This record gives sequence, C-alpha cells and structure tokens, in this order.
Amino acid sequence: MSKRIRPIRRWEIPNGKEKPYVVTEWHDSVWKCSCPHWIFRLQRTGEDCKHIIDVKDGRYESSEEPREYDICPGNVGKVTVNTDTPQFLRVLVPLIPLGSHQGGWLAYTCMYDCLRLGIPWKNVMEYYSRVLRSKPTKALVTEYIEEHGRLEYTQWVRGLGWIGLKTIPVEKKCQLIGR
Repeated sequence: MSKRIRPIRRWEIPNGKEKPYVVTEWHDSVWKCSCPHWIFRLQRTGEDCKHIIDVKDGRYESSEEPREYDICPGNVGKVTVNTDTPQFLRVLVPLIPLGSHQGGWLAYTCMYDCLRLGIPWKNVMEYYSRVLRSKPTKALVTEYIEEHGRLEYTQWVRGLGWIGLKTIPVEKKCQLIGR
C-alpha cells in the first residue's frame, strides 16, 4: 500500500484579497508554488517563482511547526525514511562496517542523504559525531559525494546482512517509505 508523501515545510504567501499562494518544500530540495506563473510556466523549466525565491531568502515564516528528526541505525541498504507522522521524520541509516576502507564514504553518503532530506546539519552531526572520529564540514561532505558518488548496499544475505557496496550517481533520490 502506497503512503502519500508530505512536504517538509509549507508557507502561505499573501495574495491580496484572494486565497494565499502556498509554497512547499519537498524532499530532495524540490520546491513548488501554487501560483499560476509557477504552475503553467516555470515548473517545466525548473526555475523558481518570486514566491519561492522570497521563501528561500527568509522573507516568510513557515505556517507549520518545524519537523523533528530522528536519525537511527537500521537494517537497511540505504537511507530510508518513514513519513508516517507529519511533524516527525524517522530516518534509518545503514550500519557502517567496522574496519572497511569504505566506511567513511558510506557515512558521508548517509550524511549527504540526510541533508538532501532537509535535515539541518546540526541534527546530522549530533548523530554522526558519535560514529565518526573526525568532524567533517557540510561543505566537505557535499563536495566529496558530488565528486565520488554515493554508496549503497546491493544485496541482503540471510545470516550475513547487507553486502556489496556500489557507487550510485548523486541524482538518485532517497527511498521514502510509510508503514
């Protein structure tokens, strides 16, 4: 059964005496606006309308409470999101193999995917500061993954767990699930 995915945040932009335009931020940094200019022209080009630009510039406050995030290790092959609760986002991240030369790369992949989901850097580092020896910057993680690609496990083997890491192009979206 498919679960409807909800936006991360939502803003209502005044529109004179008419119904306000609604700007929404979705997973993977996708922005949408209900204004006709964005719907009928800009959506096809991937450009932002003035309402989206104003929201990104911080000129409007979100009409929703900020989401809470819970990053936790899970028996998953890639970053997986449970969106059952509108104001709470549970993010399951793969277990990092100990002693593997690809462990840091996999951790950076998970951090990068969390950022793409809209999780603030401080929340990402709150979890990964317990896992990593070093304290990488947001810019370093982003640059590394965009240059080298992301890592994901390829196969689940009973008794062994997740095996076989492979490189995935950055364009691939994170998996979203609902229960």
